[in-house]
Amino acid sequence: MLINTLQKHKYALINAFKTTLASFIGFLVGHFLGDWMNMPEMYSWIVITILVIMSAQTNMGGLTNKSIMRMLGTLWSVLIALVILLVFSTLPAMQVILCLIFIYIGAFIAATYPKYSYVGLLGAVTLAIILFASDPNIKFALSRGFEIILGIIIAFIVGRFVFPIHASKRIFHSYSDCLIQIRTLHRELVDGGKYELLLAQIFTHFNKQITLTSEIMYENQKKRIKDYQALNYATRQLYRYICVSYEYIHAYPEKRAEFAEHPEFIALHSSISEALNHLSDNFASLNTQNHVEIEKLNAQFSAFKSTLHLAPEYIHVSTLVFSLTRTLQMLEEVYAIQKRIFNT
Repeated sequence: MLINTLQKHKYALINAFKTTLASFIGFLVGHFLGDWMNMPEMYSWIVITILVIMSAQTNMGGLTNKSIMRMLGTLWSVLIALVILLVFSTLPAMQVILCLIFIYIGAFIAATYPKYSYVGLLGAVTLAIILFASDPNIKFALSRGFEIILGIIIAFIVGRFVFPIHASKRIFHSYSDCLIQIRTLHRELVDGGKYELLLAQIFTHFNKQITLTSEIMYENQKKRIKDYQALNYATRQLYRYICVSYEYIHAYPEKRAEFAEHPEFIALHSSISEALNHLSDNFASLNTQNHVEIEKLNAQFSAFKSTLHLAPEYIHVSTLVFSLTRTLQMLEEVYAIQKRIFNT
């Protein structure tokens, strides 16, 4: 039980260790530099920055992205703070007004542009820390910026070189788990069981795969990003095909009874479960650095889709835009083909 729990939370445990190590390094660097530069408690903001960047970012791609965004947020906020302090050094009321204006801009960016939300949010936070301090001045602004940048650098180095966790590896574990859940959904749909919880779990994997794909872009994987996007699409397509096929079966109880006794349907049901198991095992053991293996998996998805005997004109059409009539017509044709094969 303990081993299974540790295995389940392996990446979280590794990231917690790395975050603690980076915080310790940040404390030492801040302590000695603070004494040397006469900047007491420099370590506090270094450690805070490390915790903000690393605590929720287990993957190297996500850490790299967050480090870049944090750096941009720090640079713009410190630059604006310096300008305000230089131009309005004797007008504290104006400093407060301008700070609030830029906080508004930062909050607007955070709410409007998801890609740069962290830049807007942390930039506004840093600006408020500098200008709302008890004694805002140029030295204070520069020291805060320097401390935060040191924290970013330490977090990036530790995250990238100490037990690095790759999104390009974790995404295949997500594919594997997702396919097992789709296989379970397939069984529940056939047997008439409950599957609401499964749907939530499957869509959690879909969202996770989108996030991991975006993180892979920061792991020197830009040339392969289309392969991952193709796998994301194929996984969703597989889920849709299974749902639309068996929703039809449940919509017509008399057909469901006929299907349940049909040897060809039973064989197809079994082959789908076996194919999902096979695909899941492949994803779980895949060498993620091998580009050829990804192409093989794409080919396997295409081969698997053909086992459903869907007409070619429907292969690349989302079931979300299928009309009920066309869907029923397609599935009636599939059943007719299966029946002819069985009777010959």
